[in-house]
Amino acid sequence: MAERTVHALGASPCAHAWSNTLYLPHNAAPRRMRTIKIKVKPGAREEGLRQLADGSWVASVKAQPVDGKANAALIALVATHFGVRKVQVGIRSGAAGRMKLVQIRDEQQ
Repeated sequence: MAERTVHALGASPCAHAWSNTLYLPHNAAPRRMRTIKIKVKPGAREEGLRQLADGSWVASVKAQPVDGKANAALIALVATHFGVRKVQVGIRSGAAGRMKLVQIRDEQQ
């Protein structure tokens, strides 16, 4: 995949299939995104999030893995831990399994 060049021109973000240039408004703040690997343990007695030595995380949530309740509890737990809103946290992959890749968007002001 080719790299894109970013220019602070124009009124709105614009990218064309024929161009490797992305134009952003001059006041657009760059967004930081991080993706973390989390093993979820649903049905736990206590909720908690801890990091392992290899850089991955283990999340214990009280909710059962029924109708997405454990995923919703995981999103709330991650948002609280990292100090972001729940809408800034999303499950990138693994929604139906215990190993998940969770993406956290940090919107800089």
